[in-house]
Amino acid sequence: MAKQDSSKTVFLALSVNFFIGLIKSFVAFITGSSAMFSEAVHHLLTLLINFYCGLVLSKLKKAILNFILLEEDEKSIFGL
Repeated sequence: MAKQDSSKTVFLALSVNFFIGLIKSFVAFITGSSAMFSEAVHHLLTLLINFYCGLVLSKLKKAILNFILLEEDEKSIFGL
């Protein structure tokens, strides 16, 4: 259950950050403010990096678990 709640929380945080980036982009377009445009681009790129890091970490976690399970299987095969 904790994993499901954690996934929901992360998805909610990413969604809210995405909409904040969109709002900043919209405001930058309306006002023509280069500072707001810079802030919007920075916000959206940070969101993209966070998403990518989460994806990499989840794949790394699976790879580590598979390696540990494979190592356990080899130990049982060789009687160690």
